Amino acid sequence: MNDQEKIDFLKKKFSSKIYILDFLEEYKNFASYGIELYFEYEKFITQNPTYIPSEDLAWEADFWKSRVVPNLNGMKQACQEAELQIALGNKHNTLTLAMDLTGFSRGMDGSDWGKSFSNLLKNDLQIEFYNSYKKCSQMGSNISKTLNKRWKDSSILNEKVTGPVDID
Repeated sequence: MNDQEKIDFLKKKFSSKIYILDFLEEYKNFASYGIELYFEYEKFITQNPTYIPSEDLAWEADFWKSRVVPNLNGMKQACQEAELQIALGNKHNTLTLAMDLTGFSRGMDGSDWGKSFSNLLKNDLQIEFYNSYKKCSQMGSNISKTLNKRWKDSSILNEKVTGPVDID
């Protein structure tokens, strides 16, 4: 396959219903892991009433309770709407979700992405949450660039840009 054929193939792949549905599934996973991580922390606090969190952990918990969890819940709802719209052939909601991930990342500035919860809880939910976010973000970027026709030259062929993609 020559470069132009690969470019055409990848553009088709990144705008395909299958790729978009995989993205939406990963999107729901990412949001669910984050919500679960916070609620596991709350459960720990309830079960250990004598535990006093550090000032940083208390700030992190308040931030998650007031901003992160409501955002994640809203993102899950928007994802459900996007799934319905995809069934109707409309990709607009998916494109919006893909582009919203950048805003979510910026909104997490100053947060430790739940590492302090995970360290306290001794579980891997934070790793699942962050890895799922990174995968989702990469897929969202591919979808956004494809649907908005914003690929520059042959950058779509660069795995550092698209992430690993099977083109066979």
